[in-house]
Amino acid sequence: MFLLLEGITHHTEAELVRLMKDLVRAQLVVEESPDVFAFRHALTRQAVEADLLARERRALHLQIVEALERLAAERIDQRVAELASHAYTAEDWQRVLIYADRAGQQALQLYALQTAIEHFSHALEAAQRLDLRAPTKLYRSRGQAYALLSSFAAAKADFEQTVTRAREDGDQALEWQSLLDLGFLWMARDFVQAGHYFNQALALARARSDPNQLAYSLNRLGNWHVNADQPLRGRPYHEEALALFEHTGDARGQAETLDLLAGASYLAGDLHGATAFYAQAAARFRALDDRVGLASSLSWLALCGPAALNTMTAAASLVVCIQMAEEALQLARGMSWRSGEAFALIV
Repeated sequence: MFLLLEGITHHTEAELVRLMKDLVRAQLVVEESPDVFAFRHALTRQAVEADLLARERRALHLQIVEALERLAAERIDQRVAELASHAYTAEDWQRVLIYADRAGQQALQLYALQTAIEHFSHALEAAQRLDLRAPTKLYRSRGQAYALLSSFAAAKADFEQTVTRAREDGDQALEWQSLLDLGFLWMARDFVQAGHYFNQALALARARSDPNQLAYSLNRLGNWHVNADQPLRGRPYHEEALALFEHTGDARGQAETLDLLAGASYLAGDLHGATAFYAQAAARFRALDDRVGLASSLSWLALCGPAALNTMTAAASLVVCIQMAEEALQLARGMSWRSGEAFALIV
């Protein structure tokens, strides 16, 4: 931050040190580290900002963006969230379109879902301000964040927009992915509607002859059968999908398929087979840092023990099951995944 202040104010280091000491003595600013200072209270910062005219505020934030770009030229990804925020306040829409998208993707990977939604919304607004057609993937990315927050209507709108625009663009890969997104989203609301989207996705995948897309589509339709109380009909879809993922070396696809095979085995009454599959899935999800998948697998693993909801033979000790359920709960809470948190609490 000190280098940033030097770049913006054009003061020498000695002059800036003297000014910062005055602010510290006045108890307006605190020194957090040799290079970082912060306002003692948020109200102080708000009062300073309120005293600025809108044009002044925009100009200052633009100066910050330009200074950050110079200082962090070789490590821009480490400052992309700051760049996106300052560019938005500066109303530099060209930079917002670039940085907010990247910042949103970073936040989504870290499961900072509200932050991701804010960045993606800023990027979409920037495209509108520039009178440009926003990249279609922005709608899907924001829809993913909304879906994880269980914001059904908002996620549905973004996924439907993605499908429509992907068809207009002839982007069948994105169309296929968004059909799966919609099917998965509808699973909690309308089972028939979910099956409709999964069948569309499978038909498109078969037409494209893409092994990974075909495997994912098989998994979704297989899981649809399992949840329709047809586990023996669903399991062959998952077995075919696992073979395809093993052939292509898709680690994430293998993890998800093992988790789905576990579910099919569990509902078919094969508790020991389900436990083995869930354990393999959890290990793969942990290696991939897929916290949603890991939380889900751990919750189901806990149910394979002496739980009240388990009417079959216990396949794990109570102590181990409690530990797994506690970890699942912490993971779900850590990323504000409310439905995952609810499931872990039930377990």
